[in-house]
Amino acid sequence: MTGPERTALYRLYDAKNRLLYVGITTDPKQRWKQHAYFNGDTWWPSVASQTVEWFSDRNAAERAETRAIEGERPLNNRSKVPAGRPVAKWVKPDVEVEDDRGTPLYLRVAKAIKVDIQTGLYPAGSRFLSGRAVARRYGLSMPTVYKVLRSLADDGLLEKLAGCSGYRVRDLTEDR
Repeated sequence: MTGPERTALYRLYDAKNRLLYVGITTDPKQRWKQHAYFNGDTWWPSVASQTVEWFSDRNAAERAETRAIEGERPLNNRSKVPAGRPVAKWVKPDVEVEDDRGTPLYLRVAKAIKVDIQTGLYPAGSRFLSGRAVARRYGLSMPTVYKVLRSLADDGLLEKLAGCSGYRVRDLTEDR
């Protein structure tokens, strides 16, 4: 159902200010009761705070909700997919990246990987993780992974392998 009805976009956070869930509704308090009692949302007891942003119509709220889910990656949302297709839950990343909302996610992940390269977690000369492995490890979409890899290559930390897909970790001592 879509229409001109005033609709709220809400975000639910835990005590560590991690984003647990993003949703839309015309009645936030009633919707939160549904989360608590009817949906079997096992994460609900972790909710410590919430924010509410109102939109003049449901269509605008739905667009904002999609942007928020895709960009902010709440821990407990399901992805929006066309009807009839399976719904996949966002995968919790293996590695948590510094939460700095002022810096794009791909730059925060690139910074974390740069530290890992400099400390030897990814040795010089070794083949770097596949794009899918980076996506799983850091909880990223593939377009964001490509931005991360491009950024690391531009910074001279990774080298694109010739004739095949993938990257090699550059030997940082070669430039000295």
